[in-house]
This record gives sequence, C-alpha cells and structure tokens, in this order.
Amino acid sequence: MTSPSKECVTCGKNNSVGFWCTNCEHQRFRDNFQNWTSENDLIDDLIRNVQLSSSCSEEYIEWIPFSDLEFVKYHGRGRHSTIYTASWLRGPLRTFDELSEDYVRSGPRKVVLKSLDNSRNINPQYCYMLRECICQKYENDYELCYGLTRDPIYKDYMLVMDYSENGNLYDYIKEKDRFVLDWIKIIEDCCDLSKILDSLHSRNLVHGNLHGGNVLSTVEGFTISDMGLGHPADEIPFMKIYGVLPFVAPEVIRGERYTPSADIYSFGIIMWMLSSIQLPFADRSHDLELAKDIINGLRPTIEICMPELFLDLMTRCWNENIEVRPTSNELVKLLTEWKYALQNFDYYTMEDYNHLIISQVDEVDDVYMDTNIIRSHNIHENAIYTSQLIDFCSLRRINHLNESPIDALLKRHLIDIIPYEQFSEIQLISHGGYSSMYSAFWKERGVKVAMKMFRDVFNLDFGFLSSLNSCLNLRNYEIGPEYYGITKDPISHNYVILMQYFEAGNLYNQTFLNWRGKILSLLKISLKLKEIHGLGLIHKNLHGGNLLPIYNNNGNEYEWFITDTGITKSNCYKLYGVLPFMAPEVLIHNNFTQSSDIYSLSMIMYIILTGFKPFNNKVHNIKLATNIVLNQKRPDIFSISLDNIPNDYLKLLKQCWSHNPINRPNINQIIDILEDWITQLDHRSCTRITEQFVKCEKSGFTDPANFYICEDDDSYYSRNFTDWKKDLCFY
Repeated sequence: MTSPSKECVTCGKNNSVGFWCTNCEHQRFRDNFQNWTSENDLIDDLIRNVQLSSSCSEEYIEWIPFSDLEFVKYHGRGRHSTIYTASWLRGPLRTFDELSEDYVRSGPRKVVLKSLDNSRNINPQYCYMLRECICQKYENDYELCYGLTRDPIYKDYMLVMDYSENGNLYDYIKEKDRFVLDWIKIIEDCCDLSKILDSLHSRNLVHGNLHGGNVLSTVEGFTISDMGLGHPADEIPFMKIYGVLPFVAPEVIRGERYTPSADIYSFGIIMWMLSSIQLPFADRSHDLELAKDIINGLRPTIEICMPELFLDLMTRCWNENIEVRPTSNELVKLLTEWKYALQNFDYYTMEDYNHLIISQVDEVDDVYMDTNIIRSHNIHENAIYTSQLIDFCSLRRINHLNESPIDALLKRHLIDIIPYEQFSEIQLISHGGYSSMYSAFWKERGVKVAMKMFRDVFNLDFGFLSSLNSCLNLRNYEIGPEYYGITKDPISHNYVILMQYFEAGNLYNQTFLNWRGKILSLLKISLKLKEIHGLGLIHKNLHGGNLLPIYNNNGNEYEWFITDTGITKSNCYKLYGVLPFMAPEVLIHNNFTQSSDIYSLSMIMYIILTGFKPFNNKVHNIKLATNIVLNQKRPDIFSISLDNIPNDYLKLLKQCWSHNPINRPNINQIIDILEDWITQLDHRSCTRITEQFVKCEKSGFTDPANFYICEDDDSYYSRNFTDWKKDLCFY
C-alpha cells in the first residue's frame, strides 16, 4: 500500500486529509443533490449541511434508500424510537481505491437502524439537535451514523448507524457478575466521557437525557449518543421531562429549567456506575416515592472504597446545590490530570508518588488486593432504565406540603406573598387563554396595580410552568413590567401576580403622530425583543396586547415594555395564541422559534403602519387559519394608497411575514435597519429613505387607530385553539 498522495488527482491541489480533497468532494456532493431526496426539506438540508461541512471521508453522511437494506430485524424498543439491525448491501463510501483513484463502497455491512417516532412531522429544533448528535462522531472518533433512510410503512425517518456488539453501559454492567476494580480504567473512561460532554456544553448545548442507555461501549472505551434526542421528534425540546428517573437531577424533577448542571448530575450517577458496577436504585420501584426521596437528598449507596478525590468529585456532581457541582470543563481538567498521573507513574522508582490520586488509588488497591467483587444484579420489576415521561403534575406534592407546582416555583423566586385584603376596586380588564387581567388599588402603597390571575393552578403543565419560570427570571432585566409580588384569591384559590399598571393601555390604544414616532416605537419594541432573543428565549405569544407603553419624562415619546415572555401553555398537543400573530409553522406544528417571533413582529409593524388590528375585518376561525397557511393570506395593506407607505418599510414588513421562516430577517438585522432610518430622519439628510418618509408625511394620511370597530375584540387576546387541531385541513 502506497502512502496517501498529497495532491488531489482531479484538481492538483493539496488534499485535506489522506486522499480527501475537500473542494472536489464538496462539489461532488453538490452535483449529486438533484439525484436524491428524503421528501422532507429539513432532512434534506440536514444531510446537505453535514456533507458540505465534512473535512474527511468519515465525517459526511448520505441519504440511503431503504431498498439498499436487507435482513431487517427488530432488536428493541425505547421510549421514542425502535431499534432494528440490518445489512447495508453497498456499505459506506469510505475506502479509497488507488487503481480507479476514487472512493469505493466497502460492500455489505451490518448496521443498526434507529427509527425515530413521529419524525415524519419532525420539529426543526429536534432536527438541529439531530445534526449535533450526528456530528458528535467527530469529537470521539467513533462513527455513530452513516446516514438516514425512511421506513416505507410508517414513513418515519431512521438513523443508519454503526453496529456494535458491545452494547451500552447497562449491558456492560450486567455482564460483570465478578470483577476486579481497575481504577486506571475507571478514571480513563470517566475522562473520555467528560471530554464528550464538555464538547457539547462548550457549544451551549445540553444532552438533556444522559443515562446508561446512552453511554455506548466500544472497542476504544465509552462514548455518548442521543444528545438532545430524549423526546419525540415532533416535540419542541424540554417542553416535557423525559428521562430515566435515577439520572434526573432533583431541580429538573421539581420543574426547573434543564441546564448543563443537570447533565453534570447525571454524569455523577455514571461515575458511580463505573466504579460500583451497579445500576442505580435497582432494588426499588422507579416511582413517585423515589422521586420524592431524590429531591430530599437520596443518592445511590456507596459500598465500594474509592479514592477520596474521585469520591469528592462524584458527590459534588450530584450535589443538591447546582453551584457546588463542577462544570464539564472542570471535570475534564481534573480527570485528565489524574489519568496522566496514573498512566505515567513508575512503580519501580516511585517517582511522583506524592500526587494524591496515585497514593489514594494505591491505598484502595491495598484494601481489595485484586479480590474479585461479586454482583448479583437483581433488578426490581418496576425499576425502569429506558427513558420515560416524568409527569410533573403527578409530582406536585413532593415539597412535603399539599401545594401546587406553582407554589414551589414562586417561592424559589422569593416573591412576596401579599394579603388579598390589601387590594380594593378590583375590575376586570380582559380574559386570556389561561389567565385573566384585572386592575386594582393597592391600599398599603396607595398605587394602582395590574393583577394577572392564573386559573386551575393544579393542572398547569410542565411546559407552562417552565415558561412562567423564564418570565420571572426576566425580572432583573428592563424588558417587561415591574413585578411587585403575588397574592391569592381566597375564594377560587387562584394565584395572582401583581405587576406595574400601565395607564396608557397597550399597543391597540395608541395613536402615532408622525413617521418618526412610528419608527422609534418599532425600534424600541425591537430592542426589547432583542434582549429576549439574546437570552436564548422565545416570546411565543407576541401580540399588541403584550406591548405596554409608558410616556417618558418629556411626554413626547413612548418607552415600551414586553410582557408575558414565554408564558404560554402551547406545546405539541395544545395551541394557544392570537390567530393573526401566529406564524404558519406555529399553526401547523406548534413550532415556536425566534423566527416565529419575527412573524408576530410583522403584525405589530402592520398595526403601526395602518392603525388597524390585523384581520380586523375577518372572523378568526379555521377558515382564516387555513388561508394563512395554505394561501399565504396576510392582512390587507393595499386598501391604503401606496403614496402613504414608504417603500422600504413595506419591503421589510413583507420580509418579516414571509411564509418561509428562513427568509425572515433576525432581530439584529431589523434593528440595524430601523436605527439607520432614525439616524437619517434625525439628521434631515436628503436621502432615499428621508424622501420616502417625508412624502408619506405630506400625503396627509391620518392614523385611523381610533376610528375602526372590531366586532370581536376578545379575539385579540390569547385563546385556546387546541380543539381546532383535528379539524384543521392542513394539520
């Protein structure tokens, strides 16, 4: 075998790696795009993106026709997937043939097919995590995925993955009924896994479902799979809790947001498994009682004598206080230091024996003296080690009191409990899909306040509580109104959040005197939305009723606040919102993204432009929803003379309400445009922009905001559209 050529035989340029020429191979992929399709744009884009990001023959994936697979056999079932084995007749295109000077297929290869439930309706955010999971193979030199195919019967998409005889960490442990502790290998395995986890966290991602079934045993050691795939393919990530209960962090069980620290907790349980060769809590049922005990501090029993440094790190990982837990980067540094100290230690010279990990491992080895440790691996019939839905509502009494999940949430935010008797002159403002707004006089402070009352608190689902938690986290930012505390209706027992009252009402009540005022208000609203998106959040329910103005000191300009960020009960089964502001992809798949917020912003642009609420002359029913999705129906702007609409404003408006989310600008691009307009207007420079706005000012167009009548004004507050879903012709 000759050594790899440094020059590409096609273009003559230096190869990237071995025989791989990135330019030529990427062009080969492009030329082949027209020859295949998965029949799903998201899947097509995923495959093409990975192909055009590849830098060697092991890094790309491909579309694999199901007809290329034979001897497909059922192997097992997970919570959200079905596993098969099969033979891939042609095999991957990985081997370079020097005679033909090209890559050739390896021939029949045994593979695993992982069929992803409901992936025929795959969610874009799931698709993004799927790409990260596929690209993970670059981080640990283990080829997880060759490509994708499609089940011809159920139409779900399937990952075509490398077959491994070694199974996962559960299998590894069950096979060891007798073993000798090898602390060098234990620390090496933990070190390798920590590097994979750190590569994930360094990209601001979380695994979200780390457990023994997702830790795969390979010839080289262990690797991690299924990053971010611990939920159905048609659901938005982390709207519900899925996991293996012994690996789920206590704060996640309580309903808090999933963070990298929750992955660290799971990693601590894996450290315990590798060192103890046991399954966690195998002797008891994985039920509500175990969840309570985990929240109250129960952890797996430590029966093995461990090096103190290892023991300290493991227990820090599963500490109740997330501030005590190490970061993934700290894990890598410590475990790498220990790994190299143990590997390089010379037992003959005893040099560097002073390193604590070496002396501690030596002490532990002296305890067992190469003795075989015996494990029976008896597992309780209700101990479940596959991912399950952990129903948050069923765990609402975990906090020792008969309290709803919202009780614990509000207590964690240290919001004052204010007696209901302190409020008088309570008047209804409006009803929403899951709450009602009231105004009231706070007698102790002598001020008028707004009261947001949540209904049916014991049946609030996890997705809504997570959204409310995100909203309350924004109290430290000047995005929304000031929150004063909470109270509780003594009759209905419903919670009431007390917040700043806005005398000016909301966007629907405002009149703009000139185009500068319109653009400035739109810019200030956009800047608030930028803060939300900058925190990695999505508003999900942006409409005119959630935009609250207040006059600044000189009384000539508005300051704007956005309320109810993330507060929605929408998930993959439920749909809430204000129909004209809901993006087409939200109506179809409940797919909320920052781009769907931009669509909502386009309707705010429409209100500022025309003074009318969008679709104020239409009944907000299934027919309108169908027209929005299938016929790309948008509010009428052509009843206004084009002389009254600046061309660039109209262009930006249409981009924001584009049917394709990819074509919409992001919030930073919008702000750059608006700031440029304001600068030009303020400097009175003679430019194309100023000419457009001056022309519209001179046309004498009057903002009609105070003159229209909407027959069903309640339709512009959030409503429940869940019952529509079975009747929507496009769903």
